[in-house]
This record gives sequence, structure tokens and C-alpha cells, in this order.
Amino acid sequence: MQSTFAAVCYPHSSADPNASLLRIMTDALSCQHADGSWGSDDTPRQKPCFTAQTITMLARLGIHYDRAADGGRDVLGLGHVVQRAADWLETVQRADGGWGEDAWDTCQVLLALHLCGYRVGDRCVDRALELLRFHVSQGWPDRGSYWFGAGFLGAAMHVFNRYEDPTFASRAFNQIWEFWDDESSCFRSSGEPDGQHAPASWQTACALSGFRSFGAVSLVPDRVTRAYAWLVKAQSPDGSWGSGPQEITSYCTLQVINAMCLNECSVNREAAVRGAQWFIDLYSLDGPLTTRLMTAAAVARTMSEGLVTQVSFYWVEEILDLLEQYKQLSEVQAESCQAADVELADARTRWADLDRKAAGARDELESGLKRNMEMAEELSRVRENEAGTRALLDSYAFRMTPHQIVVLFSSAVLVVFLAGFLLR
Repeated sequence: MQSTFAAVCYPHSSADPNASLLRIMTDALSCQHADGSWGSDDTPRQKPCFTAQTITMLARLGIHYDRAADGGRDVLGLGHVVQRAADWLETVQRADGGWGEDAWDTCQVLLALHLCGYRVGDRCVDRALELLRFHVSQGWPDRGSYWFGAGFLGAAMHVFNRYEDPTFASRAFNQIWEFWDDESSCFRSSGEPDGQHAPASWQTACALSGFRSFGAVSLVPDRVTRAYAWLVKAQSPDGSWGSGPQEITSYCTLQVINAMCLNECSVNREAAVRGAQWFIDLYSLDGPLTTRLMTAAAVARTMSEGLVTQVSFYWVEEILDLLEQYKQLSEVQAESCQAADVELADARTRWADLDRKAAGARDELESGLKRNMEMAEELSRVRENEAGTRALLDSYAFRMTPHQIVVLFSSAVLVVFLAGFLLR
């Protein structure tokens, strides 16, 4: 893991040493759930979106899984991490063909699956594309969603272009101008000033990403240039975009960073890096999981290039710290193994004693069984003799009981005595 992320390990943050890029990226990778997903279990409906976002992040770092090329085989190394995530996304697709909370989440999943080699003809892709076509054809039934607006249409344009559906990409392009504010030079939803819909920075960034998907040449270049300039001016002094709770600001800032990196002019690039730095300064290992994942995505989008040969003192400290932890764990493991060896030796001694006692008990048991067999044979002989005696007695014609014999003998003695007395 450390070798894979060596290209993005330069710590640009001067704040907490725990916010080094190496720690941020490895933390994001280690947050994958056993089922292959990323995201917080507290908000399970957001997990498809964060899983797709992390797949895209890993692709920017050179960690890929190509379903078509690998032919369904298990991929070795970190590519297996992406494979598990893609497999999980297939299993959690909704009955209507979508993922997550809304159509925008479905778009993010489709874009991530495209990076994994999914194409038109794959069942999960075809079902999701039909859902998006339905939304475009029906004028977007989910207009009541907080996030609805140009962002949905920009994401749909991106998906249709990726999956080679120019017809619906053009329809989404035509619909998006409903949300263009020519006076401000940005895209915004109706009711946005009252907080009823997502901030204009999010809507504008997603729209610009959708325009970029048509190719290298910008559609309506004048408006695109003005929209980028508006985003630069809308950036807060701390580097973020969007107002409201931190979670909303994080979502907006990440999407603007993605859009800014699609136009590599120096002003946009600098704004994107400041946005990523806002995430890094906000980062904490104890912070919300969603914020940590978005921080990793922002870092991968802005700081993954040109860092292969940059090794700083802080990065060396990270490695030394990991090695020290490994050493400590090894010592603890060695002590545990020694203790286990002692316990095993004691157990073997006790087993030998028990084995000897069991052998003695077996000998005694065999002797007892032998004596019992001899007694059984003797009893059998006695019973045979008794049976013979009874048979002999039963053969006499005249048979008397012992009591009758005693009475008869006594009577005879008395008669002889009386006869002798009389004869005298």
C-alpha cells in the first residue's frame, strides 16, 4: 500500500502531521467495508456515490480494474479493491435501475463503472441509462430534490457522452439553459437564494463538467469562460465553495475542484489547489468518514502528478513511524509466540501424563474384565452342577423334602425308644 501511494505522499499541509498525503490516501483505502463499498453506514443511501467517487479517485492514481479485459477473473493487488467495489455496486442497484439518493448519484456510479470497463450491453448499465433517459424525456420528475438543477443535467450529459448516446446528451444540453443566470454568469436553481436548492457553485461546476465531456472544444465558449471566472470569484478566502453546513460546503468544493481541473489555465489550477488545501487543513483521522473520503478525492485530483521524486522530511517521518509501529508489533507478536510455545509445551506435558494415566486405567480395566470373565465362567459351571443335581432329584419316584426327612427320622427314633422302654 505504501509503495502504491508513494507518488502522492508529499505532505503539502503545514498543519497536523497526520494530514500528510500518504496518511490521507491510505486512510481512504483502508476505509473500504467488507462488502466492497465505501461510505458511512450511518447514511447507507450515500454509499453508492462515495464508492463511485473512490473508484474514480483510485483510477487517477493508476489503480484500475477492467472488467472487459480481465474477463471476470479475480484481479491481484490493489486492483482487486476496485473489482470488489464494482461488484458491490452491481448488487445494490435499485429496482428502477438507479443508485443512491437521486439521478445525480446514478450518474456518478455509471461514470465509475465506465472506468471499470462496463459498457452498453451490460444489464446494470442498460437499466440505469433507461432511467436517465426517462428523466430527460419527462422533464425530470425529481425537481423537488434539494440538489436538482443544472448539476443533474451536467452529470447526465457526461454519462450520455461516455456511453455514446449523443441524442440524449444533446437533449440534456438543450434543457440545461433553463438554469443559466446570464446576469451572474453562472448556473443556479430557482429558489436557491432561499436555501431550497443546492448552491450555484455546485450547479455551475457540474454543468461545466458536462460541457467538457463533449470534447476538447468548449460548447458556447463565451459562457463557459464566464462561468469559470465566476467560480474563481465565488471561492471563499479559506479556499472552499458553497455556503451552509460543512457537509454541503464539502460537496460543493469537491465538485468545483473537479471542474477547475478540466481547464488547466493557471488561475483555475491555483483555485483548485487552494480548494484541496482547504480539505487537507480540515482533515482529521477522527473526522467524519465522508469528509475524509472527499479529502482523498480532492488530493488525488490536484496533487497526484509530479510527486514521484518529491520526498520530504515529513514523508520520511511517516515511513519511520510505520516501521517503528511494525517493529513494536513484531516484538509483541514474538512475545505472544514465546508465551504460546510455553503453553504448548505445558499442554504436551499434561497430555503425556494423561496418556500414561489412561494407559494404566486401560490395563486395570482389562484385568477387571478378565476377572469378570473368569467369575462368569465359574458361575456358569456352578449353575450347570445345580441344574444336574435338580435333574437327578427330579428323576426319583419317591421324593421328600429335607424337612419331611427330618420329621420321619425323628419319629423313627422315638418309636424305637418307646419299644425298648416297653420291652424292659
